Amino acid sequence: MKHTGLLALACAAALTAGNSAITWFAVLIERPWQRISPNDRSTSFERLEIYNRQYWFRVLGSLAEDFPGLRAVLGGRRFEAMCKAYLTECPSRSFTLRNLGAQLEAWLRQNPWWISDRRVLALDMVRLEWADIEAFDGQAKPSLRGEDLGEVEPTSLRLDIQPYVQLLELHYPVDDLLLEVKHGDDTPDRASNAVQESRKHSKVRAVAKLEPAQIFLAVHRLDFSVYFRRIEPEEFALLSALRSGKTIERAIEAAREAPIKAPLRVSVVAGEPTITLDAAAQQSGGVQTIALQNVARQNQVQAYGTVLDLQALTELSNSYTSTRAQLQTAQAKLAASRAAFERAQRLYRDQQNVSAAQLQTAEAAFRVDEANVAAAEAQLQNLASSATQQWGSVIGRALVDRTPMLLRLLQRQDVLVQVTLPPGEYLADPPKAALAQAGNAVPAKLEFVSPAPRTDSRIQGISYFYSAPARSGLLPGMNVVVMLSSGKATNGVLIPGSAVVWSEGRAWAYFRTGEQTFARREVATAAPSADGGYIVGGVLPETQVVAQGAQLLLSEEFRSQIQVGEEGGQ
Repeated sequence: MKHTGLLALACAAALTAGNSAITWFAVLIERPWQRISPNDRSTSFERLEIYNRQYWFRVLGSLAEDFPGLRAVLGGRRFEAMCKAYLTECPSRSFTLRNLGAQLEAWLRQNPWWISDRRVLALDMVRLEWADIEAFDGQAKPSLRGEDLGEVEPTSLRLDIQPYVQLLELHYPVDDLLLEVKHGDDTPDRASNAVQESRKHSKVRAVAKLEPAQIFLAVHRLDFSVYFRRIEPEEFALLSALRSGKTIERAIEAAREAPIKAPLRVSVVAGEPTITLDAAAQQSGGVQTIALQNVARQNQVQAYGTVLDLQALTELSNSYTSTRAQLQTAQAKLAASRAAFERAQRLYRDQQNVSAAQLQTAEAAFRVDEANVAAAEAQLQNLASSATQQWGSVIGRALVDRTPMLLRLLQRQDVLVQVTLPPGEYLADPPKAALAQAGNAVPAKLEFVSPAPRTDSRIQGISYFYSAPARSGLLPGMNVVVMLSSGKATNGVLIPGSAVVWSEGRAWAYFRTGEQTFARREVATAAPSADGGYIVGGVLPETQVVAQGAQLLLSEEFRSQIQVGEEGGQ
């Protein structure tokens, strides 16, 4: 990726010079330092490295300019680390930096740990900021004129909207948030950068606390300026239908569709979705609550794990085993040839019972076997050193000693997880046990192995090796979120796994607020428990939570959002 700018520069030079520049161009690509002159301060290679570094800073800066809203949502440090990981996997393939963020939304969906705590909000913001870019310089077609309609039959008339117009269905008011972020950047005042960043973070926190709700947005341009306009669901349906190629008649039918009125049992109380069920409905639905109890809770650090493919370790182990067998064979031959050489020496000294030639042959065989043993020992030592360099001293020692831990890894009874802390985080004493979360599955228990001698290039933090049973469901190549205990224990309550439901990529639980009412509240996932639940703070002990039937309550909410065309058109 570093050489993309250099490649573009070289292509432009070659095209300008014509065919005669082909040789010069080839040398520039294969050995660029040979075409760059040194000066009294830097060598050719050092001057080239300055260009490489400046290009890297330029593309990072370009992403920051294109996605200021996402930067505000994630925070500056995490945003910069995320950009480095993204550009490493999705380098620029275009002549213009305008397209740098084209794959960012899809990449974040594949690498959700970068946005795990604000996933929906961050994805909304990315979609809006990319729509902003598309609307600014997207294609424009000639506008429709009255005379173009002619005698077209209205029922068969097909219209289209301009390609640069972007239609978005969002969950948070990121349009207002983005305008506030940009306004804060553009407004000159006496406040320091730290104060401005604090204001942005306050705005982001306020938006993140809002209850997700459907927001329909049209992003368009007028006179070289981009505008955000909120539209009604019917307008969104009409424009989407036109864009999909429907006739005017069919598009109007689609716009008539409207949601069913929310059932009376679903309401919003004090900003919380609340379900009302009488005693009979609770009994028939199997809704049961339990009182939450105090438990000790360790402070947690969220890290990022990758389940490693151990093919390289397996091959290294096989090489070590084969070389050790070769050494044992060589040592056996050496023992035999040493005995033969010593016997020949005695016989030669005792009245020359063997000839000098026989003595020399025995000595030669002994010296060859001696050299073979030395070579095998050196090869074995090199393999042991390679194991230590690649996998650390603990796994390297395990490979040499063939410990049970290594055999479980090689036989796929256990898997090895590389756990990497966020940039800037440090643990003086890594915990002996941890929990890994893959999607919404039950957390897998991890056991500490050793510090890792390498980091994850995408994250650039301190790394450790942990192992987990293969039956945990973790597979090589999986990315997981890992929670590591850090610091002293604090009090919290345990929300059991049966009480947790997932929606919009977030964990929720229903709490009893009255004899017949239950409110849905978000559950912090920073401290998972082994049963799939979570230990949380800020909840009073003895609070009643729905332990059985939570999914039924969530289904009641979904029913209030069902879209039905026929009834909506009435």
